[in-house]
Amino acid sequence: MCRATSDSYVQDSMSDLISLLRFPLMVTVVLLHCSFDLVMKNGMLEDSVCYADYTCFRLFVTEITNAAVALFFVFSGYLFFRNGTLTLHSYGNKLQKRFYTILLPYLLWSIIYIALYFVAQLLLPTAMEGVMKPVTDFTMRDWFSCLWDVEDIARRNGPIVSQFWYLKELMIAVVLAPLLYGGVRYIRGWFFLVLLAMYLLPVPSPTVVGILFFTLGTYLGVYKINIMSVAYTYRWVSTLLFVGLTTMLIALGCNIGVIYHLDSLLGAMAYVGWGTYILRTKHSRMPTILAASSFFLFAYHQLPVRLVIKIAAPFIIESGFGYMVAQLVICALMSAVGVGLYYILRTVLPRFTVLLCGGR
Repeated sequence: MCRATSDSYVQDSMSDLISLLRFPLMVTVVLLHCSFDLVMKNGMLEDSVCYADYTCFRLFVTEITNAAVALFFVFSGYLFFRNGTLTLHSYGNKLQKRFYTILLPYLLWSIIYIALYFVAQLLLPTAMEGVMKPVTDFTMRDWFSCLWDVEDIARRNGPIVSQFWYLKELMIAVVLAPLLYGGVRYIRGWFFLVLLAMYLLPVPSPTVVGILFFTLGTYLGVYKINIMSVAYTYRWVSTLLFVGLTTMLIALGCNIGVIYHLDSLLGAMAYVGWGTYILRTKHSRMPTILAASSFFLFAYHQLPVRLVIKIAAPFIIESGFGYMVAQLVICALMSAVGVGLYYILRTVLPRFTVLLCGGR
């Protein structure tokens, strides 16, 4: 009875933590996508590295976002296995649920983005020239490419909704969940060494990262580990190590994947530690509208952010500090607009909004 009560308490606490952190972590993702690749210097367009202070700022934002994404994978793994076991029947139920929470929103938003590109190609053909293959010329393969990788029809790779690379990797992890469960259940901690060894193989990095952190969440769920208590105790240590390691990576320009992911893990631990601190000492909760709008903010922001950046670019003060402020202001603006749009849609089209956001 005591064990069941303890497990229930941990699950409730983790649910509160996820609800608290979901929105601010999503804002860091928006902040990353509000960065300027090209900036004005002496009236000429240049790569943003021409401002050293802005380059350091961008790299720091990248690291705090990497930590946020890592934690999202951990949370997803934990939620998938928080009951501690996996059977054929429970796995089938979980897949059915993920169809509505992941796959259906993935498909709906992909259709919306394709429609937006189609409208843009009709109204602004010159501006859209070369950005992506005309939607009217799509073959069946092109339509499927939009769901997986648009490299053959656009200037970039990844899904048509570029930030949905996370959902794509999450779906891969969900499909592999029985293997991950078996590894965690029977090989335990050694399984992480197997995953780390995958860095030596030609495996796509995002897939490895997603599986690695999803498996960490799996481990927490299967063994009912209260990571909140550990992270709370060592919140200052993880924060200082994260800032120190991030500073070192920026200063030395290191490009070692394992080190980057260690930094992400430290950052994720710091997020959990300080989130637990807020819950325990301040008894604060995230406003419901902010927590509920997190997925909508994640899905909607990419194209509007690009448009606002293009409009704002000529008016920004030509300095590294000017671009830092602009990035922060655009992030705040687009986050506020996202919450507002979500509220309006939820009020006017509640059922459709539920589908768009996977029932969140």
